[in-house]
Amino acid sequence: QLNQDGRDITCLAVLSGGGVNESELRNAFLGLLHEAKVDAGLAEQRYWVAMKHLSESVLVRTVQSYGGDPWIRLFNPSVADYVLGQLRRSRLWSHYYSQLRSIGALSHFESLREGRQLTDADCLSVLRVVEERECGSTARFDAEGLRAIRVLVECGIRSDAIASRVRAWLSLKGSELSAYSNSDVFRLLGEAESVLDSSELRTSLDRLAGELSAADLPHGDQNVFRRALGVACEVQAATFAEWMKTAMMESWAAGIDTEVREGDILSGMYLEEHRAAARSAVHDFVAETFSELGVELSPSDIEAVVAQADIDGALERNLEVLMRDNEDLAGSAEYVSAGDDSSAAIDDLFQRGR
Repeated sequence: QLNQDGRDITCLAVLSGGGVNESELRNAFLGLLHEAKVDAGLAEQRYWVAMKHLSESVLVRTVQSYGGDPWIRLFNPSVADYVLGQLRRSRLWSHYYSQLRSIGALSHFESLREGRQLTDADCLSVLRVVEERECGSTARFDAEGLRAIRVLVECGIRSDAIASRVRAWLSLKGSELSAYSNSDVFRLLGEAESVLDSSELRTSLDRLAGELSAADLPHGDQNVFRRALGVACEVQAATFAEWMKTAMMESWAAGIDTEVREGDILSGMYLEEHRAAARSAVHDFVAETFSELGVELSPSDIEAVVAQADIDGALERNLEVLMRDNEDLAGSAEYVSAGDDSSAAIDDLFQRGR
């Protein structure tokens, strides 16, 4: 039977996504006790007493071999289902989220919201405590702060405080923004139009165009890229839109062989006579991908990217794989054949022994 401290720590661990650094979990729990006006020394003692009771029954505490922060996870994933059920009844979501600001906790909140695990009213109460924390005097420029502001804006929360915080984030230099999640930065850019006026956003975007690099693009997330590009075009941030197009072309030109391989578009092509078809396939692949990104390339732009592809090398690798697979298949056939002969010999032996 868990006491209140044990239940609080378990709820915090579950809402952190089921796994959390101990320092984050401990600070969240101490934050709850601080709100309850509990003496700091007593609060610290209560944490360790509760953790001793929870260890190996509800939570598992793993000490990192490299001496980092211990990792806390649920002993049994079914604990999360039970806790979420309890929270749906108690509606204490905002009570716990008021102390949780880790990337894991914010990501888990997004998953719970998308899965309709919280009512709209409960979602709003959580978002309001996040807004109060991230837009107040204690607001910080860190990965967690960026994720929180992005979540607030995407969830439709609007206020002067949020607009001020978005403005503050977009006033950072590109080199400073580069330290954070590309996806979070560009998802925020894609929603900034809803909290800033067009001229202000246009000025911020066009300034960033000269400070960001191709490595800062949200690679691997076409929707985020397309949304940010669309907003840039809507507010007429032509410099930023052109930078996005050029930077993505540069990125693809540098990594075209990887894109082709991962796209598996040359499967079954390995002969010299396949070369023209392979080049055509790469051409269409580039054109279609950029079209999906919202970027219409000119024929010369497409050719500039395709020209960087090592098509001969790709065909040679395909041929090597084919030959290796055939050798493996031949070996398997010989093994089966040998097995059949052995079986026949054994059958023959028993037949002769009758």
